[in-house]
Amino acid sequence: MERSSRSSSEAEWQSEKDNLLPESEHIPSSSYRPSNRSIALILFSIITTNLLTNLLTYHFTKTSILTSYSHDLPSTPRIYPSLDRTLHKTRFSNHILNHTSIYSAPPSPQVDKAWNELGVKDQIFLLPEQLGKEIGLDPRRHVLAPENTLGEGIGAGYGVFVQGSHDMHCLNEIRRALYFNKPYYLQFENSSLTPEWSRRSHIRK
Repeated sequence: MERSSRSSSEAEWQSEKDNLLPESEHIPSSSYRPSNRSIALILFSIITTNLLTNLLTYHFTKTSILTSYSHDLPSTPRIYPSLDRTLHKTRFSNHILNHTSIYSAPPSPQVDKAWNELGVKDQIFLLPEQLGKEIGLDPRRHVLAPENTLGEGIGAGYGVFVQGSHDMHCLNEIRRALYFNKPYYLQFENSSLTPEWSRRSHIRK
């Protein structure tokens, strides 16, 4: 009797189980497919995002580079009151085969004038002592020329130079010393007066 009751309970439990968890139930697969319009919108969004990312990266990278190579001292307006600090592009070479710019043309007064306008002769100048203190120059660590040292009526100051102008000066000296330019400049100067260490220094830079 007990066995019959147990069998009946197991049968009921199995029946409920079969009702709750059918052994074979076909689940239809999704038949949704994105339309051509949806695909086009997705592609457009991806391309637009990439373009905007590239443009923003280029802009911020360019700004960062210009800033890192254009540090101004706190007293720059007072040191260079008439200096134009706006950034602009200057083409030094046309990048055309067998074509030279004014800077690489055969030597002439016009070529020398163009180089001089780049500041190749404006290297060292005297920074007044007071301005030197404002930007952190210290006579205990930097060379201070006392008053009248560089000439009657010239006040005390620090001898400073613009690195960019100095680099342009070195480049111009190398240009003048090229074998095809040398004969022209020999008529104006005696190259034997230039010490060997100075020549090597210009080449290294």
